[in-house]
Amino acid sequence: MSANQTPLQGAVLEQARALLLTAAHALDRAGLHWHLEGGTLLGIVRDGDLLPWDTDMDLSVQADDAPHLTRALREALPWAQWRLAPRRFTADGPAWRRGQLRLLKVASRRFGFLDGALRLDVFVKYRADGHVWWQAEEKVMRVPQELYAAHDDIAWRGGTLRAPRDHVRYLTLKYGDWRTPVREWKAGRDERTIVGDA
Repeated sequence: MSANQTPLQGAVLEQARALLLTAAHALDRAGLHWHLEGGTLLGIVRDGDLLPWDTDMDLSVQADDAPHLTRALREALPWAQWRLAPRRFTADGPAWRRGQLRLLKVASRRFGFLDGALRLDVFVKYRADGHVWWQAEEKVMRVPQELYAAHDDIAWRGGTLRAPRDHVRYLTLKYGDWRTPVREWKAGRDERTIVGDA
């Protein structure tokens, strides 16, 4: 967590939980294929809650569902409170073309501007050559495609969240020893699924 980020506690934690459940419900209602990602998956599986030092919640959707992603979340999240900002690829990659959706950032607003207190990143995952590929922090990442062939349901705070099938293996591929908390972890440096620079 950087010095300018607010830790997830008190009202901010409650807002983060509500945002995650609202987004999950919206993606379910729209019929999109999605799952928890990164530190959000790690915290909920290992600790039963969001990591207090990770204010960027993460989800993933399959590339086939990318055209419907913004609309699904826009219908569920009030414009006055949340800004949706798409990020697109600037160059061709192993499974995508320049201009395709790479990430949708959802951020809280304050006085019409992003306040940085709370964010949800929705990564778009592309299939090719038996793997699922994505980009984060200027790195190209991949995992075996079979991990995304289905999902596991996780009951959480009165809702249902999705994890990749065999999420224990998925977490191990991403983090190695994921059962031991590490606060100073950075995806672009420490992610074990990195296969190259973007």
